[in-house]
Amino acid sequence: MRNSRLTSTLLLATALLAAAPAAASADGVVATASAASQGKRVGAASASHRLSILLTLRADDAALTAYASAVSDPSSPLYGKYLEREQIARRFGSLKADRARVKKALRSAGLTPRTGLGGFWIETEATVAQAGALFSTGFASYKASASGKRYVAPTGKPQLPPSLAGTVTGVVGLSDAPVARAGRNSASASQASTLPPFTRAENREISAFAASQGSSLRGNTGTQSGCAAGKAAGSPIAWPPSAPANNGYIPPYTPNQVNSAYGISSLHSRDLKGQGQRIAVIELDGFSRSDLEIAAACFGYRAPPTPIKLVGLKTPLPVGDEATLDLQVIAASAPGVESIQVIEGNGTNSAFVLQFASAVKTPSRYRPSVISNSFGECEWRLGQTDQESFVNAMERTLKAAAVEGITVASDSGDTGSTGCTQDDNASALTVQSVQYPASSPWATGVGGTNFDLSSANKITEEVVWNNSPLAWGSGTGGYSAIFKKPSWQTGPGVGSGKGARSVPDVALLADTVPGYPIYCSSASVCSDGWSPIGGTSAATPLFASGVVIANQQAKAAGQAQLGFLNKKIYMLAGNSATRTKAFRDVTKIGNDLGQMIPPAYKATGCCTATKYYDRASGWGSVNFPSFSYEARKLGGQAPSAVAGSR
Repeated sequence: MRNSRLTSTLLLATALLAAAPAAASADGVVATASAASQGKRVGAASASHRLSILLTLRADDAALTAYASAVSDPSSPLYGKYLEREQIARRFGSLKADRARVKKALRSAGLTPRTGLGGFWIETEATVAQAGALFSTGFASYKASASGKRYVAPTGKPQLPPSLAGTVTGVVGLSDAPVARAGRNSASASQASTLPPFTRAENREISAFAASQGSSLRGNTGTQSGCAAGKAAGSPIAWPPSAPANNGYIPPYTPNQVNSAYGISSLHSRDLKGQGQRIAVIELDGFSRSDLEIAAACFGYRAPPTPIKLVGLKTPLPVGDEATLDLQVIAASAPGVESIQVIEGNGTNSAFVLQFASAVKTPSRYRPSVISNSFGECEWRLGQTDQESFVNAMERTLKAAAVEGITVASDSGDTGSTGCTQDDNASALTVQSVQYPASSPWATGVGGTNFDLSSANKITEEVVWNNSPLAWGSGTGGYSAIFKKPSWQTGPGVGSGKGARSVPDVALLADTVPGYPIYCSSASVCSDGWSPIGGTSAATPLFASGVVIANQQAKAAGQAQLGFLNKKIYMLAGNSATRTKAFRDVTKIGNDLGQMIPPAYKATGCCTATKYYDRASGWGSVNFPSFSYEARKLGGQAPSAVAGSR
């Protein structure tokens, strides 16, 4: 569920001429054993076609959950006492006898088994013929409705053989259905360089018009910095409404503006840029190192090392908009990190689990302190395609990340309260749904906003990202249909939450207009140059960057890194004194896109921005210097005792 996306020309209803961008999506990230429902059967599956399969085993899930909770709770004596992967396996993993039994059965079937993260599953590769014989099911070839790509999936319900019954609790990976992951390119980005930028006064007029229509679209009223081409990567429009054609462009928000708005620039001024830390990004497309270096040179930041890990792939993926966006946002806001670990996968459900597991399994010396993920799937589709085994494997992985002290940030989605995207993220099903893994109780869900800036790049107003009724796109939020309300999800505005996990937890800049200026040289998926981009896929790596700087401060102070954040977020937000310091309450606009969805074009009834917590923006946006200070203070030692810690 890729949710960031390159923007196209802006539409302000009948006032403006061109269409504002929809953020692109990647449905089907989590292909399942019943993935046949996602496409049309087109023939027989090749018997030699290979599948990556995970067989989940019995494990001490209750103890894993209890330790993950305690180690993340500042009030617990176990707070910050993170474990290594070997300790996780010994304390919470499967029994040695169970692993031996499963491995023996797989070897008897001609397969090569490997023990996965924590001993939570056994990994293997099998041909379709081997998988069909082992699980007593046929396979067929299907054509994905979203992307048109072919994949294989079972034709019936797989059955566990007697040799695995009672030990194996689930099977992940019997389908390799692809992910629809096309980006939304800025078709007129090159035109922006031939037009003049709108003046600050004109940008204010555009903002006022959009606000009068109830839309979050805004002009750029702040002060840019950077190279001319990067500053000109804007959204061409016709303004005023009477103009016969595009006659100017809204300049994008350059890194200095975004960093200043959220207090990151003040951290940079004290040489707090993420030094000594690592971030991992989960990717389903690739990037060009030279693109990152061009963007870095334009805006004057360091391009950190970007080592690549491949999961289910033999060669790196071709350049795409998502990885390009993630790397440039992180490098602009946390340029001092030791590395941005790019974990590329092939889009199947088993590979998605293994991408996260790869970060968690990394030796401590090179392990990321934050994982940033901009993909997923709507919960409603997970329920339709019987994804319980996939979700269980993912939840174990996310809990293991918490036990190791790793923060997992996941974008909430880009289609409002209707999180089941369609048509390359340009529309959605008319069903209220949040997206997973942002909805996991073990991930921090990041929603979207837009803001107005002063000439000094300070936020004068911030609203929920929702381009309607002028254009498509809004941060996803609402109630989980899978997870119950966690014990930590309390505070003013949270309410009963229908007894369910609510999303998002926080929100940051995501609107596609003005958007982030991103350089991408691939003409086939980007625009062969500079384009404005937006989506919660931009907000998520930005949030991850702020957290990694907080971890740098924690390390300097001899404190535990922040790890799983949600308990701390809700503790801070539940206290009026710390809430107003760490968060900016976003109380305008909601995330309901129903009026834009055919055939009914009718509001869904969720979700409205309100005072305090709401399911459109969570607790609002983050003031990173104060958030870091207050979150670290919860851990015991006063951060003010450390020079430069606030």
